[in-house]
Amino acid sequence: MALSISQKQNYMFIGFIIATALTSILIYHLTQQKWVLLSKAENNYYNKSYKQAIEFYNESIELGKTNPNVYLHLAESYIATGNFVEGIKNYRLYLEIYPHDSSVRLLLARALSWNHQIDEAEKEYQLMMEQSNEELETGS
Repeated sequence: MALSISQKQNYMFIGFIIATALTSILIYHLTQQKWVLLSKAENNYYNKSYKQAIEFYNESIELGKTNPNVYLHLAESYIATGNFVEGIKNYRLYLEIYPHDSSVRLLLARALSWNHQIDEAEKEYQLMMEQSNEELETGS
């Protein structure tokens, strides 16, 4: 029994509707899951439960693109737990997005010095001073 052209079109249309619905459900689920993880991370961060915050931030990052402040709070959480290497890494990820944020550059320089990376810390302090001088000269 051969299908007519209109029956084939109907089946294709139904398949398209089902695929669209499944895709929408999946995207909604991932978005909601990411929001829940970020909410839990922020709650733990502000309650100074840094180890739990780290877990939730990392889980949310694994789900895809995230807000740059996640890197900042993740860095601060790592620093608070004494994991300077991961803290430094996340400060740098934040600074890739906001390279002129002198307050975060200062935090990075401090973390580097606490981790006995004095030469790198000095470079960050120097860069921060140069950026500050540029801002003074341009009035921004």
